[in-house]
Amino acid sequence: MKIKNIKIEWTYPVNYHNALAHRLSSEIGLYQISRLFGENETLLYIGIVKSFNRTFKKRLIEHQYWLNEYRGTIKVRFGTIQGKQGLTITPQLIEDAESVLIYELNPLENTQKTSGYFINKDLEVENIGYRGFLPKTVSSFTH
Repeated sequence: MKIKNIKIEWTYPVNYHNALAHRLSSEIGLYQISRLFGENETLLYIGIVKSFNRTFKKRLIEHQYWLNEYRGTIKVRFGTIQGKQGLTITPQLIEDAESVLIYELNPLENTQKTSGYFINKDLEVENIGYRGFLPKTVSSFTH
């Protein structure tokens, strides 16, 4: 079995409203939404953008209806996939990376992919940068 290794580089967390104008808001990749209430930060959601037709900004706006239910400060981290040599970044690869992370962390607002969803059983995700709650490495083949 050939293991696919990917790195996701996470940005520093920014306030929700600032995230809408972030330099990466028109890119594809993954994102985390968390809530800072007092001194406690809680991971709420992990999501993806697989197409340039549906940007981070559009996805974040789609979440606004449920984000308004939370008190505190809403934070967003953007994750861009850093392809290793020979790795093609496809929509399926982005979705598989999201699936591994959701399964591992079970964020409060994610309702799908929480009990197991692995199309590729050979994926290892390395989280770098300002990864927040995410472990440094997550593998689909350890579940």
